[in-house]
Formats: sequence, structure tokens, C-alpha cells
Amino acid sequence: MRYALLTAFLLTLAACDSGQMEDEAPEIEEVLFTDADGTVLAYSHGDHWHGTLRTTAGQTTTLDAWLVMEEHDHDDHDHDDHDHGDDDHGHSAPERDRWARPSAQGMTLRITSDNEAVASWSGTGDVVTLASSEAGAALTTVVVLDGTTTVFQSPSVGTIADPAPPAIASR
Repeated sequence: MRYALLTAFLLTLAACDSGQMEDEAPEIEEVLFTDADGTVLAYSHGDHWHGTLRTTAGQTTTLDAWLVMEEHDHDDHDHDDHDHGDDDHGHSAPERDRWARPSAQGMTLRITSDNEAVASWSGTGDVVTLASSEAGAALTTVVVLDGTTTVFQSPSVGTIADPAPPAIASR
């Protein structure tokens, strides 16, 4: 009995000292959306988001989706000296070297909204589309899937569809 307990203890200790297992994938810490130019529009951070997702009623907006992978040996608010776009709270987006495409991680996205007329989502991978048929606000949630298993779920993010500009009458 003592031998079994000692063996179990040593195996546990060895696993703790070895750090991350080779076949263990890094964990997802955040989800991030950029425009086609790479400008960060919104990213999840713990139990909230920085930024807002925005479109115009009657139009579609294409967004690049990114996963932000875990970072070891750093506080979750530590960032490098590069400008990643400070938000209203003085936070900057995660370092670019931590971003990964969902497809590169073997993951897909399921994006849902509480108001499909304001925020209707299509796409499950690296590029997603936000469409709106009417102006208003909605809450959007992003779920990251590994096959059919949920590996990450974001808090809800505000999604806004601005009114379409008035049509210009032709003469």
C-alpha cells in the first residue's frame, strides 16, 4: 500500500514539474475580431469584452476571427510595448504572436445572437459575416468547438447595427 501511494505521489510530482504535456494543446484565453486590415475591433477578456461589433442595417460586414492562446509566466494584463490599440479602459489587445486562426487549431466557431434581425452570423471558421436587416442592438456569444466539444465560450458582446444612411433621390 505504501509503495502504491509513493508511486502515485512521485508520478503526480513528475507531471507537475514537467509543465505542459507534449500532446496537450494550449488553452484558449480570448476570442478576437479584426477587420480586413487587421485592426482589432473587439476581444473577449475574462468575463467581459473590450470593443463592440458593429455593422449597418441592410449590409453585411466581414470579420476575421482569431483565438488568443494562453500565455505562460505573465500576468493576464501584461502586454508588450507594441501598440495594439488601447480601448477606453486603457487595455490593449493581446500580443499578435498569441493570435491563432481557429482552423489552424482544428477548431470551429458557433456565433449566436439574441436578436437575429440585428445581428445574424454566418461562417464557422477564420472569416465570419455579420448581417443585419434592421438597426438596433443585440448580444452575441461566441462558442469555440473542437469537433462537437465546447472548449471555450465567450461572455456576450454588444453588437450594434447602425441605421442605414438615407437614400439619395435621383432627379
